[in-house]
Amino acid sequence: MSTNEYNSYAMADKTPVQHTREDNTSVMTPAELEAYKKEHRIGPDGKARPWWKDVVCYQVWPRSFRDSGTTAQEQAPSEEAQDDEQERTDRDLKGRHGDIRGVIEKLDHIQSLGVDVLWLCPVYANSHKDAGYDITDYSAIDSDFGTMADMDELIVRTKKRGMRIIIDLVVSHTSDKHAWFEESRKSKTNPKADWYIWADPKRDAKGDFIVRSKPGEPIRYMEPSNWRAALIHDTAWTWCEERQQFYLHCFLKCQPDLNWETEACRKAIYATAIEFWLKKGIDGFRVDTSNRMSKDMTFTDAEVTTDFSEFQDFSKHCLNGPRIHEYIQEMGRVAMDPYGNGMHDDVFLVGELPGTKPEELLLYMMAGRRQYSCSFDFDMCELDVLNPGQGFLLPEMKDCITKTQSLISSTDGEAWTTSFAENHDQVRSIRRWVTDHPDYWSRACKLMCILECTLSGTLFVFQGQEIGMHNMPSHFGPADFRDIDAQKWCARPKYATPDGDPYMAQLAIDGVLNVGRDNTRTPMQWDDSVNAGFTAHPDGPWMPLNDNYREINVAKQDNDKDSPLNFWRKMIKYRARHRELFIHGTFKCLDRDNERLFTFVKETWNGYKALVLLNFSAERLPFTFPKEALRETGEVDKWSRKVTRKPLVLIGNYSPFEQEAGALQGWEARVYLM
Repeated sequence: MSTNEYNSYAMADKTPVQHTREDNTSVMTPAELEAYKKEHRIGPDGKARPWWKDVVCYQVWPRSFRDSGTTAQEQAPSEEAQDDEQERTDRDLKGRHGDIRGVIEKLDHIQSLGVDVLWLCPVYANSHKDAGYDITDYSAIDSDFGTMADMDELIVRTKKRGMRIIIDLVVSHTSDKHAWFEESRKSKTNPKADWYIWADPKRDAKGDFIVRSKPGEPIRYMEPSNWRAALIHDTAWTWCEERQQFYLHCFLKCQPDLNWETEACRKAIYATAIEFWLKKGIDGFRVDTSNRMSKDMTFTDAEVTTDFSEFQDFSKHCLNGPRIHEYIQEMGRVAMDPYGNGMHDDVFLVGELPGTKPEELLLYMMAGRRQYSCSFDFDMCELDVLNPGQGFLLPEMKDCITKTQSLISSTDGEAWTTSFAENHDQVRSIRRWVTDHPDYWSRACKLMCILECTLSGTLFVFQGQEIGMHNMPSHFGPADFRDIDAQKWCARPKYATPDGDPYMAQLAIDGVLNVGRDNTRTPMQWDDSVNAGFTAHPDGPWMPLNDNYREINVAKQDNDKDSPLNFWRKMIKYRARHRELFIHGTFKCLDRDNERLFTFVKETWNGYKALVLLNFSAERLPFTFPKEALRETGEVDKWSRKVTRKPLVLIGNYSPFEQEAGALQGWEARVYLM
């Protein structure tokens, strides 16, 4: 069977159409039926296909994408730099960072990949403490990134290219500089007093507040509970003198948590953070910390699971809370449904759902529940976090992938998932999952590309992933780190080493280099010129470049037909051409316990199959597969005039002349049509 013959199955209509509405399709003419199916996005399997299922999304973290040179940035230390929350703020760093016009300048590159959706990380007005996730105004653009006119132009130019655009929705918390919080903290009786989560100090058995301070010291009360904040590894409660109460912050103390229990607060969120942007033409949102809006409002102490701090992980008290599904459904019904065209062309919502079991994930993603379109699952990303630098076991990766892929197959497509390997909070996939060794780096990039593009779900690609950018080099240290989490980690008392112990200090640095978020935040490498084409500013980029930018950059790979960049372009086309197989097909792992070879089968709704083979090692690995189960090419040898009998390889990261029958070479990947 030829490739063209194989491709024709995607257009075949072999099963009766299943309708979700009461339209009488039996009386329609063939032309009317086709028009109906197109309008309601009915796939060849007869099921509804919302637009976001078939797309490829490209994530832009604007601060490190491209500096257009059109925005201003302060160079003198700000007053906020004296805050003990952080030794410095984003604005205290010399050098230039990316902006909205920089994204506009690079739309050609984004479109050239075959991307359908641009995901733009936060450019909202913010307090410059957590890279834009500390928002001071949901309906304003931070001057460091440009103007609202720049944002409007980006939306228009993206749409003119036939692409859509989504942005981050950060509504579990705001900045403490947000006008809402500044009002809320003034008193217990002001109009916004209950827009954030406030609590009195912990009480003793007599009902009196427990005092932490010693006699003669200023009074310091005990926190309402032993909850520990992420990022700062300290209490999740901060005292407010004006109210004589604590406020809750799951992350930094400058990021107070919003109180979704308050209806007026929810309505304000809908108006300023959602509807404002939908009216401008935004097509959807990536919902940050999307299972944190509902919490245990009794503030019960968390289980003691560690002895390095009196404050404990409280995920069970802040994730997947009792009213979370109610809130999400209301948010969709009130703020989003009026801007969509029904369930077949609705607003795209991709959730970030850490710490959520499969059965709970289904509650968020089943189409009939009208909550999230799909979600990011981080189980695979966490395999090496607990033991940084020690790698992972391939069977564990297979389990994580099987979990997410089964969300689709176990629900007959009613639930949906994502395929991704990198984002702004993770490390680069090259070092994490494969290898950055010069002999295999290009092959390894392509192997990861094949893996991601053959898994079902909505595909996400992070900036720089398409050229195989690396983690931070090993010589980077605290002066080079920009993420507040990295700064806090290196400054922890355990690692401050006032006695000069270099071992403990290096241990902290190694932890950041292995799993720190700055690994994917180094400036984008556009070419081999000064500053990698990222900025023309004399002080250079806001964060040091990776040393290898002269060897790994967009311009160099653009002109190399065998580069990872051009392989991504080709693989995305194959994914679209074989969408029934790679986007919508079912997944079956064949070799769960093999620690070097990953073999799985994808199958369409009407029985077509593909075999994917991935060698996660530098060794030559023999493999066997029944020849009768593989399709032959049907090609005629030009010398013997006989029909060739080799299996049909759709794509691989070695050329056909380099491929060995029955064995995979180091870091080789192949896809066979069956």
